[in-house]
Amino acid sequence: MRGAVAITVLVALLVATVAVAGPPGHWTPVSKGRIASTDLAGLARTPDGVLHVVWQRRGATTSALWQTRLSPDGVSLGLGPVAAGLAEPGSPALTPEPGGVLDAFTFARTADGTGADLMLFTASASGDWTPGAQPLAHVAGVIAPAVGATTTRDGTPVVAWSAGSQLRFRYGVDPGAASPAVGAGGCCASGVQPAVDQATGQAYLAWASSAPHAMGIYVEAIDRGGATRPRVFATGSANKKRTRAALPAGRVALAARTGAPGVYLAYATSYPKVRGVSLLHVGVRKVVLHVDAADAATVVLAAAPQGRLWLAWSRDGAIYAARTNRFATHLGAVRKIPFRRGARAVDQLQGEAGSGLLDLVASFDARGNASFWHQIVLPGLSLAVTTTNQTSGTARYVFRVTDAGEPVPNASVRVGQQTLTTGVAGVVVLATSDRPPTATASKLGYAPATTRLP
Repeated sequence: MRGAVAITVLVALLVATVAVAGPPGHWTPVSKGRIASTDLAGLARTPDGVLHVVWQRRGATTSALWQTRLSPDGVSLGLGPVAAGLAEPGSPALTPEPGGVLDAFTFARTADGTGADLMLFTASASGDWTPGAQPLAHVAGVIAPAVGATTTRDGTPVVAWSAGSQLRFRYGVDPGAASPAVGAGGCCASGVQPAVDQATGQAYLAWASSAPHAMGIYVEAIDRGGATRPRVFATGSANKKRTRAALPAGRVALAARTGAPGVYLAYATSYPKVRGVSLLHVGVRKVVLHVDAADAATVVLAAAPQGRLWLAWSRDGAIYAARTNRFATHLGAVRKIPFRRGARAVDQLQGEAGSGLLDLVASFDARGNASFWHQIVLPGLSLAVTTTNQTSGTARYVFRVTDAGEPVPNASVRVGQQTLTTGVAGVVVLATSDRPPTATASKLGYAPATTRLP
């Protein structure tokens, strides 16, 4: 077959499984060897809670796909090869199947160098990887495109990629199935990412367009035959004439809510100076959230349980992240996560939130060398305090603890030497003659919040 890939047993290259802790607040390495600053990883979580990260380990003439497994509490469970001998592959994508099976998709250059084949590698529940019998698709050209992937409600993979002025996608892993095209409005499209509404089954493609007079980020509804509705322009993703835009370097941040309806798009807004991050509800074409964040870049969107979404972006040497409420209408406390020590920039940023927490996978550049790193991010609590009465030197404080606007019961509020517990409304009251300067709210599974007392 064209561009056949020989899978070799890389026993000599296997890295011993060493438990490397990656608790919240700490960056731990994911990759080993050389990666490129433009490389993206494939992320997927299996039913056992393990997060799988598939990435390229680049060699002098060929590259290999490798996998790193991370436990739900951020401990490295080891890394090892998926496939070897890939000629100039594009960035891979990863999707889960029922029963712990994984599908990895990547384009690799053909032997004659005139194009690239879309390859499939499947891991059984035991973790053994096998290649597909033949390529799933072929593209002409000298550059192997990156792929984006998701699954339908029944677990069928949906894989998408760009090919010049067109986007192509396919459902499933049957090599004989068609790969319909969607016009991208001119050259060129990048960062293609599909998502499927978990309530209606409606699928969408999002991409970044650098076409003249059509720059910006777009979303289009699709089915197995092609586009089904006119494309939607993400308001604010380019200037008014759509001749300039601050386009993402990686995949467009598109995600479907888990256990709830709706597909959402996150992106940096305004040009030439980015002023914030917007969250667009694609189906109703409405921006539902906007965060002021000057110079925001590398925007990430990840679905969490109960319909929540995690939103993250980078700016000024740090990554900022926050989780929405269950209706994706209100954003919780924004967490600031510094870059790993020695890193000058974040080249790529990705996230997975199937556990409810945010697993960040970042490609950092340190002294000219790029590598993937991982950190778990806890959602942040918000603590509001008011003084309702003051008599005879006694102050009455009302503390309200919330998560994205929703009350947090059984949270601890530390005031001076006293520790209080919130009720079902997330509220607790303290009358005291002391004048403690601050109060701190905390609860297992959250980052604490501290506020000054009035």
